[in-house]
Order: sequence, then C-alpha cells, then structure tokens
Amino acid sequence: MIPAIAYIVPLYTTLVNVPLLNVSLLNNYWGLWLPYSINAFGILIMKTFFESIRMNSTTPPKSMAHPCPHLLSITLRFRARS
Repeated sequence: MIPAIAYIVPLYTTLVNVPLLNVSLLNNYWGLWLPYSINAFGILIMKTFFESIRMNSTTPPKSMAHPCPHLLSITLRFRARS
C-alpha cells in the first residue's frame, strides 16, 4: 500500500498543468474537488465491473476446462483402488 504522502508531488504537478486541458487548477475549488472525485469514480467503475461478472461454480467456462483429461481419469482410478 502506498502512503498518502507519496501522492502529494504527482498531485501538485498535475494541478499545475492539467493534462490535455493545459490549465492550472491551483487556487481554485476545482483543484480540491476534481482529483479525489475521479479517484472515487474509478473505484465505483471497478466495483460495478466486478459485480457484473457472473460466477457459476457448477459449469466452468471452456477456457478453464481441465488441460489434461487423461490425467484426471488416471487420478480418479488410482483413488478408486485405494
């Protein structure tokens, strides 16, 4: 985890010259509000993305199928003998 103090210099350089807009947000209320609202918005977007992933434990997707079905059958036969 990165300490909050480590964000001061990058935040200041971003506020002096906002990328793509080439404006300064120093001595402005937007400079206080904008960086932290974007951070909270990013968390909200990530949260909704991960909630939208459906998890069905009974049938895994084909990409997660067992790579070697023969190994699985040998293992099951070995356990059946024991």
